[in-house]
Amino acid sequence: MQRALGQSFVGLALLAGLGACDTTPELGKVELVEGFAGLVAADEPNVTVVGREILANNGTAIDAAVAMGFAMSVTMPSRVGLGGGGVCIAYGSEQQNGVAVTFAPVGNGVGGVVPALSRGLAVLHAQGGALRWELAVSPAENLARFGHPISRALANDLKAARRLLSRSPDLAARFSRDGQLLEEGQKLVQPGIASLLGGIRQRGGVYLHSGSVAERLAEEAQAQGIRLGADEIRGFVPGVGPALRIPAGDDVLYLPPMPSGGGVLAGQLWQMLTEARDWDGAGAERPVLFTEAEIRALIARNDWPRATEIAGVPGQELVSEETAERLWEGSPSGGAVYLPVPSAGFAVGDRFGNAVACSFTLNDFFGSGKIARGDQLIFAAPPPQGTANAPTLVAAVVGNENTSKMRMALSVAGGDLAPGTFFQVARPTLAGGSSLEDAIDLPRLGRLPNGRLVVEPGYATRGLEALRAAGDNPETMGVPSLVEAIYCPNGLRPSRGTTGDCEVISDPRGYGLAERVE
Repeated sequence: MQRALGQSFVGLALLAGLGACDTTPELGKVELVEGFAGLVAADEPNVTVVGREILANNGTAIDAAVAMGFAMSVTMPSRVGLGGGGVCIAYGSEQQNGVAVTFAPVGNGVGGVVPALSRGLAVLHAQGGALRWELAVSPAENLARFGHPISRALANDLKAARRLLSRSPDLAARFSRDGQLLEEGQKLVQPGIASLLGGIRQRGGVYLHSGSVAERLAEEAQAQGIRLGADEIRGFVPGVGPALRIPAGDDVLYLPPMPSGGGVLAGQLWQMLTEARDWDGAGAERPVLFTEAEIRALIARNDWPRATEIAGVPGQELVSEETAERLWEGSPSGGAVYLPVPSAGFAVGDRFGNAVACSFTLNDFFGSGKIARGDQLIFAAPPPQGTANAPTLVAAVVGNENTSKMRMALSVAGGDLAPGTFFQVARPTLAGGSSLEDAIDLPRLGRLPNGRLVVEPGYATRGLEALRAAGDNPETMGVPSLVEAIYCPNGLRPSRGTTGDCEVISDPRGYGLAERVE
């Protein structure tokens, strides 16, 4: 599979006319990098290939992330699309902090969701992109225009959504051939998406939000029964600013602020289990502690204010130690609702010591199931009720402010399972008790949307006994969440030949791809 992807990508002519190689290429100049160029892992393998090529040709992590985000809207349209949105955390080794770019697909209250992805990625590019904007958009445009072989990741989503697609002839036609849904390895060509990406390449991320294009998309939405106005599309502005900050030992954990509910939930779990409670000393009782913290955080979500009603960094107060202590108090009233929000993402680091983690969604498989016929854009579904209009998206970066080194970058897919999966992977890795690979391979615990508590095969016997003693009856089955991650125990250092201790892993539960680029 990897060889086939690499060969097919050559035909896309991402970067033609490269100059002679140099050991220290000038930043922003398209030139092959000798030696280490970066690390990349994504939920969809074609996306990893795009990121690899950008890094290999002297792009930064932000250049790669922008290109990968657009590519994912083409190769993983079941979860990511120009009609949806996402969140990204960018960490700069020189700035020594995490910047959040938030463009989550939130609802307008009457069923409409503004297409947010292209403008969000444009804002991300402005945070430190070195290559020209056109070079970041071109790979996705070419994948859409000339087609690409469907990966196993997308093929599985098509199978899972067969019933949904059968109710939407226009959407089904986009992913069918001779009346049959496309299968792994068959080519998917998307001329309408290619045309939109061509406009974005030429006119920037505001292309979908301006002039006749915004009018056309609004008219298409209304024709599909979606209440979305052209003024709403034109008026959308992504958020950019400080990420949520949480101490993690000697490091700082950076998470997306609202309107990404995943950042708040992940931060609350971290604080509740490591600061308000003694996770390290809990022993076999850890699963009980974990499930109780998760339930309490989700019940508290029922009363979250909207992001627009919060001063400062939206959500920072919600992830404070004081809030974590309060969440443990008393017996919470109300129910904990576990919501599925299909998503996909990636993590990427460059040779300069910078990293980006992103998570994207359409708020449901294939969004609303409704499509702008000429443009082929899939309109996002409204966020599920109970999310406080804040889709559960988890992307995180861990950095050290004293050394300026990035230590971890990861993206987690899985809806309301994602914050818990994040903790189960990040905590043992950062605590030094496990390699990243081992932490990702560890059997997981999670609660499905129907409330069933499930554990993966091989989960610790003592943990199962503790859960049963506490009144739970966990079932053994897979936990549907995926992690794409980079971990550098000694930091991703901005110098050549010093990153041999870094790990880059694509969750083996899925069908993504991870690569060290050198």
